[in-house]
Amino acid sequence: MKIKSKSSYHKSENTFRLLCHQDQQIQRAALECVLTYKDPNVLPYKENLERLLDDKHFKDEIVHFNISEEKAVVDASHRAQLIPLLMRVLFGRMRSKTGSKFQGKSGAVQHSSIVLRFLAGCQSEELGMFIDLLLEPVCHHGQCRAPSCHGV
Repeated sequence: MKIKSKSSYHKSENTFRLLCHQDQQIQRAALECVLTYKDPNVLPYKENLERLLDDKHFKDEIVHFNISEEKAVVDASHRAQLIPLLMRVLFGRMRSKTGSKFQGKSGAVQHSSIVLRFLAGCQSEELGMFIDLLLEPVCHHGQCRAPSCHGV
């Protein structure tokens, strides 16, 4: 997939969907497509995103790649473009089975807890993106989130 313009990059639902995939190789390929656009809001975090997709570096990277407002590694002006990509990558990582066939479930549980702890540093609207991804299989185009938000 060749990204020709900013509008095609942002409207590429397929690329965004593939960033959420549980297979890391597919996530890497989708990330590569996104990075070919060389968005100045995303490019400074290329290595961080790539390391999140590497089992050897995942735990270290997620600790160092802090997005909380107090200790943010991410520039505030970059958040609007970067966070939607990051949420999709983390959602895919949370769904992935890691390790050997005997360690897959325990590795997935560990990744899930690490990702959920990381999300504590998100702003509420950013967390909403992640919740939309979680609810997508049971909702049609994210319409379930609105009623749940009004109850809070």
